[in-house]
Amino acid sequence: MIFKKLLDQKRAPFLHLLEVVVDSIEGNFFIKDTNGVYKFVNSYFCKTFDIDSNEIIGKDDYFVFPPEVAAQLKANDRRIMESKTSEFLEESGMWKGKQLIYRNNKVPLIDEKGEVYGICGVAFDITYQKSLEQGREKLIIELQKALAEIKTLRGILPVCCVCGLIRDDNGVEQGKGEWMKVDKFVIKKTDARVSHTYCPKCCDKVIEEDM
Repeated sequence: MIFKKLLDQKRAPFLHLLEVVVDSIEGNFFIKDTNGVYKFVNSYFCKTFDIDSNEIIGKDDYFVFPPEVAAQLKANDRRIMESKTSEFLEESGMWKGKQLIYRNNKVPLIDEKGEVYGICGVAFDITYQKSLEQGREKLIIELQKALAEIKTLRGILPVCCVCGLIRDDNGVEQGKGEWMKVDKFVIKKTDARVSHTYCPKCCDKVIEEDM
């Protein structure tokens, strides 16, 4: 019932001990009442949002975050308190032009009568980890696309036995693709660059014709 005493009193005797414990957490620790009003935040919370604890105590999320972010946070808190069930969830939003993503563990505070009197939680910044995950997913998509293109080039290619043109049926009805020269096809389908020269047989033929 430590937290209930904290909510009931402006300054409880054990508050200093609580501050020492939660200030060792490298995450945003907070306690709110049923109205979403902050009753306690640790020093990490204050450092994260560049705010003094005396400024935030007695205020709600609208004092710290943009309206749309604050509304979502309050909705999450309300759901958790009504269900009387703790949740691990990701919460994100803009703060001073920065997109922040947090993994938050929120716990409803319940007294001996089974009544909810508030909520507490600790949030850890996972913005950097999320950016790495998004970069990895983007790379996987690009690799899958590259592999798909390689598979296309390894498939059966329609080549004219007279003029040597290749038909590109990719993305169109079979047999309706564009006929093109081999060099154009290679440039279109790969990152390879084409340079034109003579094979030995053609080279000899050109020399003979010039003579």
